[in-house]
Amino acid sequence: MTILIPVTSPNMPVVTAILVIDNEAPIRELVRESLAGPRVTLREAADATEGWAEIQHRRPDVVLLDLVMPGMSGLELLEQIRAYAPTGDLPVFLLSARASSDDLARGQLAGATGYITKPFSPRKLLALLAPYLQ
Repeated sequence: MTILIPVTSPNMPVVTAILVIDNEAPIRELVRESLAGPRVTLREAADATEGWAEIQHRRPDVVLLDLVMPGMSGLELLEQIRAYAPTGDLPVFLLSARASSDDLARGQLAGATGYITKPFSPRKLLALLAPYLQ
C-alpha cells in the first residue's frame, strides 16, 4: 500500500487565485494581462450573479469587483459576500470609474478592502495587490 503525502517546499511557488468580476471585457483583459504569471490563477465573471456563483463554487484568495454592473451592483454583491460567513473575510477590491468621496465612503462602509479607479495602470493594480500575491 502506497500513501501519497503532499509535500510543500520553500522553493515551490504559492499560487494566488484571483476572481475579477466586471461586465466590461476590456477591463477583465487588462487585469488578466497585468497579473499574468505562474503565481496567479485568474478567473473571470461578467456580472455579479456569475461572480457570486464562482465565489461559492471555488473561493478565491482575492476578488476584484466592478462597482457598477447591470442587475446586481458590486456594492450589493460585496454586502452579500460580507454577510456569508465562509466569505466574510475575503479581500474584495472595488473597481470603478466613479471616484467621488461618496463612492469611496460607500465602498468602505460596505467592507471593501480597497478601491481602484478606472482607468488604471498595470503598475497601480500590482501595487495594490502586492500584499496578497504570495
